[in-house]
Amino acid sequence: MAHGPTGLKRLISPGSDESGAVVIVLALMLTMMLGFAGLAIDTGNLMLVRNELQNAADAAALAGTAGFFPEGHTSKIPDWSSAEAAALAGVQLNKAGGVTLSDADIETGYWNLSQSEAGLQGQGITPGSEDVPALKVRISRSAGSNGGPVSTFFGAFLGKGSLDVSAEATAVLVSPGSVEAGMLFPVAVSKAQADQYWGIPGVSFRICSVYDPKHCEEEAAGQWTSFQVDANNVPTIRDLIANGNPTPVAVGDQIWIQPGTEASLYDHVTPGRDVLMAVVEYIDTHAYVPVVGFVPLHIESVNKTGKCKYIQAHFINDFPPVDGNPAGPKYGAWIPPRLVR
Repeated sequence: MAHGPTGLKRLISPGSDESGAVVIVLALMLTMMLGFAGLAIDTGNLMLVRNELQNAADAAALAGTAGFFPEGHTSKIPDWSSAEAAALAGVQLNKAGGVTLSDADIETGYWNLSQSEAGLQGQGITPGSEDVPALKVRISRSAGSNGGPVSTFFGAFLGKGSLDVSAEATAVLVSPGSVEAGMLFPVAVSKAQADQYWGIPGVSFRICSVYDPKHCEEEAAGQWTSFQVDANNVPTIRDLIANGNPTPVAVGDQIWIQPGTEASLYDHVTPGRDVLMAVVEYIDTHAYVPVVGFVPLHIESVNKTGKCKYIQAHFINDFPPVDGNPAGPKYGAWIPPRLVR
């Protein structure tokens, strides 16, 4: 009976080789646990900084598109430098890893919506119908940029005391292929007029409304429309002037063109107002004609006397984004910018 306890004491003796092995195993396990904890901290921190950089890149790219056609810009060609400045200003409103961001790589050019040409194309191309203004932002925490690389805890034991982190985003500006209710002024502009004068600064023209074309030589520039319904009365058009199209209108839809000459209509047209109008394939009064796009205009003045009553106007580019869906021909109207990468 005395033999058993003596053997047990020998097995758990503090000076035994087995207890030393346990200490070594515990030390190794503790080191591994600390390593995993450090790795988890590093990974979490790097992911946090990466997400902050991505959010900053997204916001900056979207903000930059507002500079393509700033207030007063009249050319069909985007203002690339203004867009890049707007994007950089957007970058500098953000932080990543507690560091206020100060710089980024910013590129501008055209993005092909069909992706027949992959990636960002240069500014110098002749843009086709599928090529839209685009801006790419790449932000890094790296040597010499935005406070340098991100410091690590566990990585320091492996000779990597810091790591580069980056993110990029590309945003585009797209013309509407349809617009929501309430967006359109009840006058349609001919495609020939929009093709000839949109994007050319200082061109003012008359949108006339007559039954007898001989009284107004520019009669084909545009006409009143009651959109999807056949209506030729003052109350209907007056309501449309105040409230816009009652239902959405899309490229390919047919809208009713009618000449309406009541002088009282022009009492409700406000000079100095910027409006969005449908572009139609042709002006054919008392008929449904197809919509081919949407164009913003600035109403300069209104004439309601004499046989030729008209709205004096010119096309503009710096119209606020409209509620609608992509993508239609480019006539200076844009839906809110969106990210493509």
